[in-house]
Amino acid sequence: MYSYDYVFNFTEFNELGTKEMRAFKEWFLSSLEDRMERFVAFVRQRDGYGEWAGDYSEESLLSLSAWLYRKISGESHQN
Repeated sequence: MYSYDYVFNFTEFNELGTKEMRAFKEWFLSSLEDRMERFVAFVRQRDGYGEWAGDYSEESLLSLSAWLYRKISGESHQN
């Protein structure tokens, strides 16, 4: 089926039939909890984020957005 490193491709996705779309939805929803756990673990390995909650709270999301901004803007080349 799909793997965690699956890269979304709109062209491919638009060509899927109903059966394939249902299979993708089933995979996506069934793997959501595990993928979130892996993401939280990844973020917690970054400097200053060892205690990051990853709980969808406003504080958690603001903290994550600050980290993402630094990564995207090239402000910091650390973790």
